[in-house]
Amino acid sequence: MSNEKMGRQTRKTQDLLKKVLIQLISEKDYKEVTIQDVVEQANVGRTIFYTHYENKDDLLLDSHAKFAEALVLRLLSYEELIDLLGRYCKICKQQTSPRATIRLRLTCQHKLI
Repeated sequence: MSNEKMGRQTRKTQDLLKKVLIQLISEKDYKEVTIQDVVEQANVGRTIFYTHYENKDDLLLDSHAKFAEALVLRLLSYEELIDLLGRYCKICKQQTSPRATIRLRLTCQHKLI
């Protein structure tokens, strides 16, 4: 299999896993979502999940990072970005660790500089 095809397949699998996680946390509390829930809904094996992510927190952080990158690419002002991130977190209704929140904000600030 060519590297380009593997790259596309990897992105496709990661996007699917992120989409499924977001869907599941919109249905129930993040703490109640298991990796088994994610892989069953995505119709992939646990081995595939662990090929891409260490745990569900890693998957969530990757989802947040992709979201932040998309916002930054739209060239939002810093104030607009922080406001939108705040609304996004409220929509998710999930409390991530303070460390993850700081990491997300630093990523956004770095991209804006």
